[in-house]
Amino acid sequence: MKTEHSLAENFRANLRYYRKQNNLSQEKLSEKLNKNQNYINMIESGKSTPPLDMIDEIARVLNINSILLLSDFGSPESIQNSFKKIYATEIKDELMKRLSLAVDETLKLI
Repeated sequence: MKTEHSLAENFRANLRYYRKQNNLSQEKLSEKLNKNQNYINMIESGKSTPPLDMIDEIARVLNINSILLLSDFGSPESIQNSFKKIYATEIKDELMKRLSLAVDETLKLI
């Protein structure tokens, strides 16, 4: 069962996830944004909320679309797992199709 989260909670969780995916400390991301070293800590802890233009700037520094910071697609890990399952199924289906064609061609030769 999926738990509903507020936009602010989604943003904080997604910010933390994508910051870590970029191997950035809170201080380093703050520095890249030309903010004081505690800026990201204040946001991630819920003590501060950035304006929309700063959300866009954070997304730019993290090399992602700002919608990923605000959305509740479930945890980013579950999104990745879903994509892995989809791709695994597509690869399996393609391999089965090719195997079937190879078997059919082999049977024609017999």
